[in-house]
Amino acid sequence: MLIQELERVTGLDRPTIRYYEKEGLVSPERAENGYRTYSNADAENLIRIKLMRQLGVPIGKIRQLQDGTERFSDVMDAQIEALSSRIDRDKRARNVCSAILNDGAEYASLNAKYYLEMFEQKLSDTQNPVASFKEQTPLHIHPWRRYIARSVDYFIFVAFLDFIVCVILRIRPVPLTNDWINALLGIAYGALFIPVEALMLHLWGTTPGKLAMGIRIERIEGGFLSYSDALERAKRVYFGGVGLSIPVLSTIVMFRQYCALTGRSFWRWARYDSVSPPYEMDWDYNNEIHYEERGGKNRIALICLLAAGIALFTITINDSYKPKHRGEALTVEQFAVNYNNMVSILFEDPSEVDKLQPDGSWRERDGAIVVSFGGEPDEENKSFDYDVDMGTLRGVSYSQHWSDVSLLSPIGANCQMAAITMLMAQDGADLFDLTNFLKMWEDKQYALRADFQYDNIRIQWTIETKGNLQHSNGMFFSVNDDIEAEISVDFSISLINE
Repeated sequence: MLIQELERVTGLDRPTIRYYEKEGLVSPERAENGYRTYSNADAENLIRIKLMRQLGVPIGKIRQLQDGTERFSDVMDAQIEALSSRIDRDKRARNVCSAILNDGAEYASLNAKYYLEMFEQKLSDTQNPVASFKEQTPLHIHPWRRYIARSVDYFIFVAFLDFIVCVILRIRPVPLTNDWINALLGIAYGALFIPVEALMLHLWGTTPGKLAMGIRIERIEGGFLSYSDALERAKRVYFGGVGLSIPVLSTIVMFRQYCALTGRSFWRWARYDSVSPPYEMDWDYNNEIHYEERGGKNRIALICLLAAGIALFTITINDSYKPKHRGEALTVEQFAVNYNNMVSILFEDPSEVDKLQPDGSWRERDGAIVVSFGGEPDEENKSFDYDVDMGTLRGVSYSQHWSDVSLLSPIGANCQMAAITMLMAQDGADLFDLTNFLKMWEDKQYALRADFQYDNIRIQWTIETKGNLQHSNGMFFSVNDDIEAEISVDFSISLINE
């Protein structure tokens, strides 16, 4: 028979039956599917155990009776003596309490010696009251272990998913600055985690995070959950346990579940109360959660999981700064794709820098092309010039002349982004190189003339001015509107063959 039928036959609840199994008093067989099966002999044994516990026989004595190392008559004699002594003591205590109450005594003036002598008198009334029985089995839930386990699982899942998208599939993500879009993305990640978690529970009865925290989930009959049951459990946890991963709502829902698990009132959460006893969540009703003792191996496993997740995130973040097309043999079209991607990554508002069309010219935005401000360019909307050798891009240059300048930065973000795009397209370039290059650029960006090299990328520019112009932090501004000011710039990036 299965455990549901055994509960009906014996009148014992599932936690009590599991407690007796753990104590070694009952040993059900395991079917091929891993389910526990109980025989009629197991049921009779449990009823005998129930009787012995109602009579107050300790678990250890019951185990000795089953092993045959203790005579049943000796156990009964010892229990009669223990119960008689207990009954006699309880009745004497009851009589003394009644005497104190009838005498109207107060604690501060209590004649303790008199009542103590009364308590120690032997009473003749030894009537045996009917004892009631309910095995008090502790309910171990460990909410923090469960929370940490799920957090680690979700962290590893997100890290692995981002690694697949960015590093394996080479899909270049666009940073999301909208909080609502980020929230929707978090909801989507949580939904994608449902079938993955269900599959692991079905195959192994645990997940990496649960394994590290010593948690295993089985059916109440024994054996791992079916995939449909595991999927249903994962969905109910996602909706009712973590609030769909919606910010704020998720925190409120998890706090509410913590109060329920620990027996704390939701409104008076700082203390336990009798109104809200601890209980397991409804998605655990048909499951059995096993908690193992945590030792050094669990701590090592947890540290390794966190290290693996951090490593994946580090690799992914580093790779996300690498453009889609890499290597020295790039076309102008590939350069344009890389350029647009780097603009999306490095600028919180990508509209601050115009993007390129596949042919390398500026992309129209909102029906117009944004041009430089604070001066009149000789050639409006002028894009980069490309040095192409047999279809391969070898360099990028930009030259322009402005007249009637009032305020202008001739070496703008477009020039910087072109240099970064050329650099990061090289094999071996990573986030460390980008950081170092940006520091080098910062040191040079205010110079009228520059000629420097990073790895095999050479950057040069020359800025010439005419008229009454002042220069500060890379910006040129006119100090006399009556004198026409002009600026010319020649900027180039080239690959150096080593």
